[in-house]
Amino acid sequence: MWEFFADRCVYCENMLSRQLRNGHVDHLVAVAEGGTNHLSNFVLSCGFCNGDERRESNWDDFLRWKAGKDSDAYYRQRSKILAWVELNGGSPPIPDPITKAFVTAQIGIALEAFNRAQNALINLRDGDA
Repeated sequence: MWEFFADRCVYCENMLSRQLRNGHVDHLVAVAEGGTNHLSNFVLSCGFCNGDERRESNWDDFLRWKAGKDSDAYYRQRSKILAWVELNGGSPPIPDPITKAFVTAQIGIALEAFNRAQNALINLRDGDA
């Protein structure tokens, strides 16, 4: 990954140092958003881009924002990311809002079932059953 991205943050293109350990491995698509821990879903970034600026935003939107008016930088880095994904056997990393909505809904259903079961146990304990 370091060699492929030429020791540079994929978003801001600042130099990183393996010796200083200032490179981050960033999920293109967060696991909570439907991403995986497959190598194709990771890119090299600096701590500032990954930890301070990007946070939960879509990688493509963030890259476009970082490039600002420099569309050449945006397309160059985007192409590099997509080449990395393809090289490592992944599919284009596009966050799926339907997946997030589905996961959120499933968590809500599970919490409702848990709360019902917990209330039933409390009622059983208290003799209200």
